[in-house]
Amino acid sequence: MNAKFDKKFKEQSDQINNQCNEIISLRQANVSFLNAQLQWNRVVNELGEIKVVLTDVSSLLRKSESTAPTRISQEDAVFPIDNKSKNEEMCETLKDIDVCQYNYHTPTRPTSQG
Repeated sequence: MNAKFDKKFKEQSDQINNQCNEIISLRQANVSFLNAQLQWNRVVNELGEIKVVLTDVSSLLRKSESTAPTRISQEDAVFPIDNKSKNEEMCETLKDIDVCQYNYHTPTRPTSQG
């Protein structure tokens, strides 16, 4: 009878230990879930803020597009006074002006032909 009691007592003790381990695992899973939920909430909030900023930028871009002239004619263009050296050619179109200004400010390297 004593052996039967010891066996039953050990089974119940093992069952209690298993339940304690299961409770610990569930608590750890719960903490992990809560941490993940907090991180996702933070991500969602940051994405919401980014959306607001992008909406503001988009509305500003739409405003600037609506106020900007759609086409600039040659007569409307204002050319700066030319203080460049005589070796540089005058640009005739607005596109050429942009290219010349870029080339004027960008140092050029001599290319070797081989």
